[in-house]
Amino acid sequence: MEIKYFDLSGKELLLNGKKVTDFIAATGGTPVYLYSKEVIKSKVAELRNCLPKSVKIYYAAKANPHPEIIAYLNQLIDGFDIASINELMTCLTVLANPQNISFAGPGKSNQELTVAIENNILINVESLNEINRIEKLQIKLNKKARIAVRINPDFDIKNSGMKMSGGAKPFGIDSEL
Repeated sequence: MEIKYFDLSGKELLLNGKKVTDFIAATGGTPVYLYSKEVIKSKVAELRNCLPKSVKIYYAAKANPHPEIIAYLNQLIDGFDIASINELMTCLTVLANPQNISFAGPGKSNQELTVAIENNILINVESLNEINRIEKLQIKLNKKARIAVRINPDFDIKNSGMKMSGGAKPFGIDSEL
């Protein structure tokens, strides 16, 4: 059964059967962003149905780090991929399990790494320099970091929409090192 999320009633756009103008009036005007828990839940279920049961679904918090979205998704998915301390703090605030948060991206500050180590967040290491900084912070904090090392192979992956291999890139460690 297909669920219809958006509809028209005359010339009025409806979201889950409610007039969009009513949402606008309730929020005090435009711009306004509308999200439907029904749509989110349905799309997560649809994705899960397409994947093997062993595959975990992580949400890239940078796509929309709004606390209510993160809190709702926390009930539906397996974890979060974050790229900043603000995203990390949002995920921790809504009680996301720190074991299910991964921190990726180049240029993490020492403050971000410290908070990640203190909260047992998986850190995706992007450079040798970052490994050295994590090592020093582990000693200072007297706590082991959870890390995954991102390696860029020296070959190019054909027919891929993303260029994450085939030489020096800002994400990950070059394989020749």
